[in-house]
Amino acid sequence: MVRLIPVAILLPALLGAQWAAVPEGGAAMLPADSLSVLRLSAGAGMASAEVVAVDGMPFERALRVTVNRVPEQVWGVQVLGRTSGQLRSGDVLLLSFFVRGSAPANESGEAYGTAYLQRDGGAYEKAVSASFSAGSQWKQVLTPARVSLTLPEGQHALAIHLGYFAQSVEIGGLSLVNYGDTRTVAELPKTRIQYEGYSADAPWRAEAASNIDRIRKADLRVRVEDAEGRPVPGAEVRLLQRRHRFPFGSAVAAEALFAGGENGERYRETVRTWFNKVVLENDLKWPQWEANRQRALNALAWLGEHGIPVRGHTLVWP
Repeated sequence: MVRLIPVAILLPALLGAQWAAVPEGGAAMLPADSLSVLRLSAGAGMASAEVVAVDGMPFERALRVTVNRVPEQVWGVQVLGRTSGQLRSGDVLLLSFFVRGSAPANESGEAYGTAYLQRDGGAYEKAVSASFSAGSQWKQVLTPARVSLTLPEGQHALAIHLGYFAQSVEIGGLSLVNYGDTRTVAELPKTRIQYEGYSADAPWRAEAASNIDRIRKADLRVRVEDAEGRPVPGAEVRLLQRRHRFPFGSAVAAEALFAGGENGERYRETVRTWFNKVVLENDLKWPQWEANRQRALNALAWLGEHGIPVRGHTLVWP
């Protein structure tokens, strides 16, 4: 049962300097009081929702969802809200919201979710998606997108999937704006990944550059000779690196490795071309392994066939 309290969301122009403002113009697809259209969808006793007061933010209320039991599918606990307006293929949208939370069962302790603008019914095709994680401090999520769906009024909705963990998630300051063809994706603000030492002049970068020179580089002497073994002065030499000694890898998803169509082939080609070591993103973790171990085994076999070693993750699940 959701307890919704009508509130007034502060205008984007009042956002503090630490937060990015939603650019003016465009058509709002959610009301200024976005909480008024949100509702919780979950099985009995699986989750609860309430509106809570918020201080020191550009909004006064947030929707707090507490996931008590993890559903079979992540959409088993979700927040839904009907969106308004005509959606045309090629429209440029900006989804913006603030989030904070906790998830003791998650490795990082942070809450996690995915927000979608999707068709309301049928195959629930996605027009915009924004995955997020957040700890105890408020985080702003800004996701611009150019959509490829055409949906008339009344056939699209916002869905926020939260059934990943037993967790508590607070969401506030939610807005969705359709700029049509008056803006480009590049012009709109976007959440940037930040971490300690992110800046270009961070001290660790100088040490890393020094280590690269010391560990990963070596002198190479090339002697060019003609057919009789005589040196060739001024010969032009080009070197093409085919492989390197150091592991260079990424997390890959077993499901994506076996996806069909152009995207699936592009994913496999990217893995083959750019990485010489990988880790399976989730498929060797105990929940996923117990749910579908054959998928993980198939992925390991495919990677082995292409000479790509795999780092096992994870042996012990807390």
